[in-house]
Amino acid sequence: MKSLLPLLLLASGAFANDVASANENTNCSWPLNIPAASLLLVGEVHGTNETPALIGDLACASATSGSPVVVALEIPIEEQTSLDNFLASKGSDADQAALLATQFWARQPQDGRSSVAMLKLLHRLRTLRTEGAAISVLAVDDGMAGSRDAGMARHIRSAHGGGATVIVSPARKLDPGILRGLRAN
Repeated sequence: MKSLLPLLLLASGAFANDVASANENTNCSWPLNIPAASLLLVGEVHGTNETPALIGDLACASATSGSPVVVALEIPIEEQTSLDNFLASKGSDADQAALLATQFWARQPQDGRSSVAMLKLLHRLRTLRTEGAAISVLAVDDGMAGSRDAGMARHIRSAHGGGATVIVSPARKLDPGILRGLRAN
């Protein structure tokens, strides 16, 4: 099995000042002079602006190598087709409306996983793709009560095993269940 090291654990609060002003025009360089890694786990609190901005910066920087980048988000796997459609779109108002009309984005109450900042992240990743970056988004939440963490870990491990740089933002605050699943064969 391919080694999962280096694992780089990032806490969004520690980097808030460095990414608070990040936007689509940020140059694609590694923030804080951290070393490149093939698996990045970003612990986040739902609903912040800083974490999606950091994920965008990390995806942008990772894509400069020319290798594929997978951004794994805690979004229901049933949303994968709508995510793929949006990323492949021109990002028009109609394209955004189609994404936002899905159950995940339209549900009440919201919990931050479907925030304006997450929508901005998807727009940024879509733009990077149109500029030639090999970036994809992977919905990893299978919603299975009692095995949700293990399910997310399986999806993440599968993406990582494909040789892509994987940036993971499961807002479960890096639950040990996710980490155990990533260490499994």
